[in-house]
Amino acid sequence: MNKPNKKTVAEAVSKYIKDCHPGGATLEVVEEGIRKEHYWWYVPVLPSVEPPKLFEYYEALALASLSRFSFSMLTFYLLN
Repeated sequence: MNKPNKKTVAEAVSKYIKDCHPGGATLEVVEEGIRKEHYWWYVPVLPSVEPPKLFEYYEALALASLSRFSFSMLTFYLLN
């Protein structure tokens, strides 16, 4: 596996969250905000529209973060 960079991390996380639609919103990776610190990738994610119930948005991020370790070989945190 090649060493991940911002672009490959953005693509991987985008695939991972593509089916998350809290409150009907689509989650989008903010590629220019991605950063790596030590062994972790921090990936900002924003909803396409503000969900009517914000708890649905935070719940979707929490669920994605909980299962992040089984995805690809990347370790990442989703930020809002």
